[in-house]
Amino acid sequence: MKYIYLLLLLSPCLLSAQKVLQLEKRGSAKTQKMVVGTELVYQMQGDDVWYRGTIEEIRPDAGFITLSDRLVSVEKIGAIKSFKNRGWSRKFSKQLYMFAGGWVFFGIADNLIFNQSEMRAKPPLIAIPAASAIALGYAIRKIFDHKVYKINGKFRLRLLDLTPIAPVPRA
Repeated sequence: MKYIYLLLLLSPCLLSAQKVLQLEKRGSAKTQKMVVGTELVYQMQGDDVWYRGTIEEIRPDAGFITLSDRLVSVEKIGAIKSFKNRGWSRKFSKQLYMFAGGWVFFGIADNLIFNQSEMRAKPPLIAIPAASAIALGYAIRKIFDHKVYKINGKFRLRLLDLTPIAPVPRA
């Protein structure tokens, strides 16, 4: 009996998740599905400004989605930014930042512990690899952190209603 109550309690959540905004690649079976509550970063056709909003309602019958601040027709969307599966760039840049910090720490410790008289020659040798690691980490994070899907090219957006239809009883 408790499973029936749980099913009745979760049924509004299950029914609302049946309407999806689907990003498809032409000629591929792989898709990305976005449901209510997904944050969407998009660009309108002929516009250079990127907008950000959370999907609040999907209306496949009317052809639009309701975001947190506006109503958007799916045909008017020109591009979508996706931050999915791009965590490797953040991890790799973080490793480069840690390398730079370690390089500076051990370079300064080397100069302090061994108290070398050639102190003026050491700081450029410490700073150059550290600065280049920081610059490379920043560049990797900015370049590879997101992917842009141009909708009119080989990608397209579709609104789908996957709500199951009740079977018609046979006479």
